[in-house]
Amino acid sequence: MAPRVDTVADGVPRRRQPAQLWSSSTDRWSLSSQIFALLALMLLVMAVPVWWLSVRATEESARGEAIARAQSTAMTLAESPWVDSAVTSADPTTALSATIEEIRVDNNLSFIVVMDTLGTRWTHPDPDQIGRTYQGTIAAAQAGGTVVEEFDGTLGRSVRVVVPVVSQGKVIALVAAGVSMETLRRVGAERALQLAGIAVVSLALAWLGTWAVTRRIHRQTRGLGPLGLGRLHSY
Repeated sequence: MAPRVDTVADGVPRRRQPAQLWSSSTDRWSLSSQIFALLALMLLVMAVPVWWLSVRATEESARGEAIARAQSTAMTLAESPWVDSAVTSADPTTALSATIEEIRVDNNLSFIVVMDTLGTRWTHPDPDQIGRTYQGTIAAAQAGGTVVEEFDGTLGRSVRVVVPVVSQGKVIALVAAGVSMETLRRVGAERALQLAGIAVVSLALAWLGTWAVTRRIHRQTRGLGPLGLGRLHSY
């Protein structure tokens, strides 16, 4: 076994430390630093696609929730005796408008339109649109079915549901309810920010744990890199 070389500083012999003896100038990073960098990169590579998929899932979830909310509200109104009475009154707009607007706001919908069977509006969030023709598909609702679609209307693109008001087996009016895509994008952005915050905290905790482990490895390997450890093992 080769003797350990001592050094002299100011005429005083000093024994070289193990890490100095086996370290190499070609080892730019210690083994622990390389492990930390690799694990940190792996965490980041895994976190980004998981976050992106989560954002897409929340967007689809928000769209599904909007459709369900619109359909539930429209069907509840269509089955209401109050709506049945209002649409057959002398002035459906006056009978419906104020209450329909309150229901729209309470259910976080972009619009609720009650119309006759030909699509002429009795209600609309924009009073100027009352009396005009509804923009969207209504054929299935006119036949007693339900329409679910995404369409460009007076308020922009939206997801909407149209259902019939049926009295004594006959369709006497239609109810449409919907949520604008702008609202859905805003909800999606808010949820994406929440997910980003969770992802950042999770990554920080994971990196902290990785740092703690690699610090322990650093102490055990005395900060040596792969080449230094290889020489130590060979020696």
